[in-house]
Amino acid sequence: MEKPRQQNHYTVEQRWEALKRVAVAGCKPTARALNIPLGTLKGWRKKAKLLFEFKGAQTSRPTERQGAKSKITFERDLVTFMKDVRREEEYMKMEQVAWLEMYLSDKSSPESALSALMRLCQRFTARHGFSVQKFRYSKMTKKLYKKLMFNLQ
Repeated sequence: MEKPRQQNHYTVEQRWEALKRVAVAGCKPTARALNIPLGTLKGWRKKAKLLFEFKGAQTSRPTERQGAKSKITFERDLVTFMKDVRREEEYMKMEQVAWLEMYLSDKSSPESALSALMRLCQRFTARHGFSVQKFRYSKMTKKLYKKLMFNLQ
């Protein structure tokens, strides 16, 4: 039984070099010299503009974005919101640096300092009425379903 044909992979840089050589020598001599199939070179020549406009790393293989398209239509807004939340969560690191350094300096190791800080924050949140919110799938869907049904009627 024959082995299946090995598929070749070429980086963007290799494609650029081959296309520059095609412009000087032509397709057939370049294909023979670089041991690249003629059909592959002709395909690259058709996409030359796209290949030369590519802004990514020269060592990458694909020139287009890979993966499935996002179903979230408000992708940029969501990323901005998530980054804003992350920035707000760094209040102690950004605004209370002196207090944080003083509190952590008393601890014996970085691990114990981190666990002590976590316990302190947990006690503080409990004392002030904050709780850890857990996602409740079934409750959320029931509420959402009732709300949707009410709005439809």
